[in-house]
Amino acid sequence: MTSDERRPSPAVWLRIVAAILRTGRQRQGNPARETVEAATGLARNSLHRYETAQHAIKNDDAVNRLFDYYEITGEERERAWEAVRQSRRRATRPQGAFGAQPWLNDLVVLESDAARVSELALIIPGRLQTEDYARAILQTNIVGLDVDEQVRIRTERGEAARKLPQIYSLVLKEGALRQAVGGADVMRQQLQFLKDMTIRHVVDLHVLPDRAGAHPSMDSGFMLLEYGDRAPQDYGLAYTDFFGGASLTDDAEKITLFRSAYRRLHELALPEAASLDLIDNIIEDLYTT
Repeated sequence: MTSDERRPSPAVWLRIVAAILRTGRQRQGNPARETVEAATGLARNSLHRYETAQHAIKNDDAVNRLFDYYEITGEERERAWEAVRQSRRRATRPQGAFGAQPWLNDLVVLESDAARVSELALIIPGRLQTEDYARAILQTNIVGLDVDEQVRIRTERGEAARKLPQIYSLVLKEGALRQAVGGADVMRQQLQFLKDMTIRHVVDLHVLPDRAGAHPSMDSGFMLLEYGDRAPQDYGLAYTDFFGGASLTDDAEKITLFRSAYRRLHELALPEAASLDLIDNIIEDLYTT
């Protein structure tokens, strides 16, 4: 895959431009959007659309007026301009490819563009689930939806994600290995698959043992998406899901918090070799008849 093909998509660049504009306004004392619009000649409510990544800034003069107002100069301005140019590219979204949920299509694009994905998981993550494990999960959680179709969607997403040229680091809670989703046969196959993906370096796996005690994000998992040198500035996205909803943020302070939490979780978790040994022991103790 060429470096051009691996550039983040316009969906990511739009968010980067939005973050640049929000940061610039904060540096100027956080004036009201209406004040900035009046000072830079922007149309009413346009800054809100730019800061929330709803639209690319098409007018070059508008970009320069904003950058002048926010005192974005030198190398920082060059990087910001590159982000604007990339955000104007035509987006190619997998519309409908992963079901009817628009948020899921957006997440697939954002996830596939990341150079590094760091995840804390309370169950085996979707990209590492076997079909039988996924079916057992979905049968209990989905009401009124076609389980077969949802299993197909999840399986295709997993296959696509496992082929991505990115670093995928996973801290997995020990309870996920012991919770007998689908029964012993399903779990034995699932844990063996998890081992295989680790040995093949598809995932950098570290199990967080129960004995680790209190730790960050005890009641929910999260996914941290980072874009490395393929994006200007230290930009990242954090995704969390929960029963009945999901959340996606690129707020700089929150991203710093997620990064700090993941570093701490990684310190508390077992090394890869010990994690694989633990999986073997659990298979032997719980899932071998």
